[in-house]
Amino acid sequence: MQKIQTGTYRKILIFVLILFAAVSLSRYIWGLRTQVKVLENEKRNLLQELKKEKEVRERLIQENLLLKGNLEAAQGEVARFKEEISQSRQITEQLNAQLLAFKQAPLPVAGEKSVSGDKMSELSRQEDELKLHLDSIAKLKKAMRQLKRQVHKVGKEINGKSETVRFLEGNRGFLLREGKSTIPARLKIEVNPASAKQ
Repeated sequence: MQKIQTGTYRKILIFVLILFAAVSLSRYIWGLRTQVKVLENEKRNLLQELKKEKEVRERLIQENLLLKGNLEAAQGEVARFKEEISQSRQITEQLNAQLLAFKQAPLPVAGEKSVSGDKMSELSRQEDELKLHLDSIAKLKKAMRQLKRQVHKVGKEINGKSETVRFLEGNRGFLLREGKSTIPARLKIEVNPASAKQ
């Protein structure tokens, strides 16, 4: 009987071991299946993120190309503006040189060192005429008015030339240029009567 029982125990023991192995194997397979599902979910999420990153990258590449085009256009405009500025500076320098030459131009009589006798007699005659005309106060005032008109006329000519320079140096309506205001400063001058001295 012991042999029967030993064989039965063996069979039961083998059955229990097989059952334990089957349960362990099923748990292991179930664990592998859950891991496979988790990995598939992660794979799907990573693929979605990769797709989003590709879209973002393509959008950034397009924006970069657009910005490069804008930068090239802006650089072209800056070069054109620099050219205009250099041209206007050259014109300004030419006008300043002409103005300086005009101011420093000697009077026809003052620049000549050797004056011929005819010219000397003509000058002395003009001087005598001026003395006759300027003897009275009324004639002197009249001569001063004529001189003021001539000065005013020359001033208008000079201002006309400087206004063309100012037009060329414009900055297309901006209020600031190189950190300085383009609007000329306005001065307010107040005149108060002086108190009478006693």
